[in-house]
Amino acid sequence: MTFHGRFICEDSLTPVRKTSGAAGYDFIAPDRVVIPPRGQISFDSQVTIAMEEGYFFLLAIRSSLGKRGVSLTNGVAIIDSDYTGTMKAMLINNSDTHVIIEKGERYMQGILIPYALIEEDEVTAERTGGLGSTGK
Repeated sequence: MTFHGRFICEDSLTPVRKTSGAAGYDFIAPDRVVIPPRGQISFDSQVTIAMEEGYFFLLAIRSSLGKRGVSLTNGVAIIDSDYTGTMKAMLINNSDTHVIIEKGERYMQGILIPYALIEEDEVTAERTGGLGSTGK
């Protein structure tokens, strides 16, 4: 198997695949967090991913949190190969009750995915920061 990326973090936070058939790497909550009813938070995973160009990392909420009313604010998150910061989960609680994510709980998952380019692709910007930085 060829590897196209690696995680950079404390060992206790390294995302893991639980089974050989799992596509996603489960993220482990570095801290306890409470999301108020209908509230939003930015939750830092404290995990960075280094990956080859031609790949992106897709983040999605775990179904166990989805059943409790939690989702990523934009549905999924795309981490580009030139993003060098820690991955953050922009979480929203769509329920009418507080949702608690305990330290050590698996809360989202990520999948490393290759992508193709359109013919005559022209890059017009460079990353200058973090979340959404190329659109500023």
